[in-house]
Amino acid sequence: MEDPAQNPIPLQTAQPSMPVNTPVSSPVEQPVEKPLAEPQEQEKSTQNISKIIILIGVVIVLVALAVIAYMTFLKPKETLPVSTIPVQPTPQELTLVLVSPVDEALAVEDEILVSGTTLPNATVAIYTESDETSLEADATGAFETTVQLSPGINSLNVTSFTNDGQEKTVSLNVIYDNE
Repeated sequence: MEDPAQNPIPLQTAQPSMPVNTPVSSPVEQPVEKPLAEPQEQEKSTQNISKIIILIGVVIVLVALAVIAYMTFLKPKETLPVSTIPVQPTPQELTLVLVSPVDEALAVEDEILVSGTTLPNATVAIYTESDETSLEADATGAFETTVQLSPGINSLNVTSFTNDGQEKTVSLNVIYDNE
């Protein structure tokens, strides 16, 4: 007999039989192909995409309107330097009103009070045959002075002058009776 230690018998272990080209299954799942969506589902998907596109368009329009509103109403305006042009005031029309004396007044003294109104700060000149007086009206245009009279009829000329060349005269007669 032969010694079993010298001629060992190969041990055969039970192994399942696997074909050589069979893929080994792994814990990662293979993608499963889905069947094509039904036409109703495709239509709903298209409608949803259309709604999303419209919504995006509305948002873009609202953002554009907000930018325009900001640029038009809220953004601080740039100010340009303004040069001032001196404005010449429109000259007032010269007026001259005598309060005293009245035309054909009878004086019993050799002096008479002459008063009236004209433009503020205007120059007032008073002329008679025997006297000349000039004065400046006050800030309200009022003036008052006395003039010397000669016996008999005295022609009194009151003239107001302004710096811009206007001139106005009022003439009247005053009778001085020294008797």
